Amino acid sequence: MTQTDDGEELFCFISEDERLDRTSCHIFQMPPGKARETCLIIGAAFQIAGAETEAEEDNPFKPISERDTLQFPGCLSEKMINRALLKAVKVVGSGQFGKVYLATMKHSLAEGAQVDNCAVKLLRGGANTSTKAEFLREAAIMAEIAHPNLCSLLGVSIQHRPWLVVLEFIQYGDLREIFHVCTQPGCLCWIPMPPPSACLGP
Repeated sequence: MTQTDDGEELFCFISEDERLDRTSCHIFQMPPGKARETCLIIGAAFQIAGAETEAEEDNPFKPISERDTLQFPGCLSEKMINRALLKAVKVVGSGQFGKVYLATMKHSLAEGAQVDNCAVKLLRGGANTSTKAEFLREAAIMAEIAHPNLCSLLGVSIQHRPWLVVLEFIQYGDLREIFHVCTQPGCLCWIPMPPPSACLGP
């Protein structure tokens, strides 16, 4: 940024084109004060872009493929969610299909945005056809089952790889793991038990 003798400001920036091996200088004449304002806006935009790029590099849910054209079970079409609403927190396990992450999922409500914990299962890269089919089959079964005593399927994102299955986050793991821990010597566990009628369900 510089100023002319008549008080006008010059805004200049240099661009480099590696493909053409060319460096260009672009000069714009602006009213007083506008060149500085433009510099501040461009600087802020570069900071935002840099932060978004850094976040994407650390995002295991980032799509790494073109849109899949496979036919998915119809019950999953109603469970499709935008993976941009998910943010990975940490790896909490690894299963048959790949890593499982503790994540947060943002919901848009009338009162504003709400963020909840969830578990996200990733289908590992290089999975064969049978593994993909099993991954979808498991998600489809969970999509059709709803019960307060079962882990709920919150959504799927399978339009791009890596495929994601988003589940209700169970803080202490599955029931089998809890009972296994409670049988260990020296372990003192207190598990509040619901009345028998609640266990039976509707």
